[in-house]
Amino acid sequence: MKASLPSRLSFRILATLQVLLFLACSQSNQQDDDKEQAHLTLALLSVLFLDSGNCARSYKTATNSGQLYCSRAPRSLCNSDQGFFTRAAAVAVFPLVYGRILVTTDTQNRYRTEWGYYSSDVPTCATAAAAATQLSTYPQPGFRLSTTTQVTEATTIFSHQVIDDCAATGNSNLGKLANKDQMNFLLSPRGVLAWQARLTGQTSCFSGLKMSDSERQAAIDYTNGTLILETVCNYGSAAAPNNCTSAEKGMASPFDFSGAL
Repeated sequence: MKASLPSRLSFRILATLQVLLFLACSQSNQQDDDKEQAHLTLALLSVLFLDSGNCARSYKTATNSGQLYCSRAPRSLCNSDQGFFTRAAAVAVFPLVYGRILVTTDTQNRYRTEWGYYSSDVPTCATAAAAATQLSTYPQPGFRLSTTTQVTEATTIFSHQVIDDCAATGNSNLGKLANKDQMNFLLSPRGVLAWQARLTGQTSCFSGLKMSDSERQAAIDYTNGTLILETVCNYGSAAAPNNCTSAEKGMASPFDFSGAL
């Protein structure tokens, strides 16, 4: 028995609606996929952007004098909240980190908690952890909580700016400058503990800490002075020795200095 005209028409209408629905769903799914792809692309570009650049940090040492530091820290770490202070090589045999510019309760707790975990696994690391806890030189608080005065100084005597590459400074110590991976490790709780252990002669702690070969070598090179976290130069009225190059002076903050840098 042949289908009636209404039945055939209904079938065709139903089939057409099904096709249209399929096409609509496909387009919707494609749009959803496009949106998801756009979000993933944007997220990836954001990560790449935050991981780009190097960090030039100016430090006001006197009324008309300053020091310019440059590190491989990406733009996401190029600020007072994430910054650190290095004792210059002119003052020590080699430059070493002497603490964070700003230390919040969260930062302090995170470092000390992780040092506690490592000391539990390797008991001989307790001495190195205690030494790391006390890292400081005025006005930097090491890993102790920042005082109100230190917070104010962090925003007035330090200035950070993102540059494309520290190579543009022309500093003579660029060959020693740590790359981003080395820098991130050496400034991490585990990295600080590692080079503190080596620096204080805690060989069993240094040997017991879990590190990759490249991380272990970075800690060795850092304490040997063949690897540095920042280049440094002097500018202003007391720009001697180790004067900044003209390129470095162009990156340095003039703060409230009188006269040319």
